[in-house]
Amino acid sequence: MHLTHKLVSQQYVLDRFEVSDFKELAEELKPVPEGDHDDGMTHFGLSLISRTVERVQLPHDQIRQYDDNIRKHTVWINQQRSEPIRWKYFQYLALLFTEIFLDRVFKDPHGLCSAMNRKLAQINEQLGVSEKLVDVTR
Repeated sequence: MHLTHKLVSQQYVLDRFEVSDFKELAEELKPVPEGDHDDGMTHFGLSLISRTVERVQLPHDQIRQYDDNIRKHTVWINQQRSEPIRWKYFQYLALLFTEIFLDRVFKDPHGLCSAMNRKLAQINEQLGVSEKLVDVTR
């Protein structure tokens, strides 16, 4: 199994998007223009909302909120700079993954720990004995 499939936190967030591989999201956002759309969201956020039907684990309103947080932080950062930041698709995804993860850390840390342990168990089911990942929370 490739290392990226063993990264429990990344796999946890990918589950929210109902995809199994980071490349799926990245390939989708590669052709999307950088910057903001006229409706107040980033082009990336709008693309993620329009890609499929609403996800149970990551509703459109939540994506909008995360996108808004990223936009607000970017505006604040850009006020301090002579040259404004324009996030690339992979940078945006890193920011979005961080928003999702930190939101869960602060809103429901015990639920996040349980979900991460379930994800760890799923990953370990696919690995040989010598490759199994260790649960450091126990």
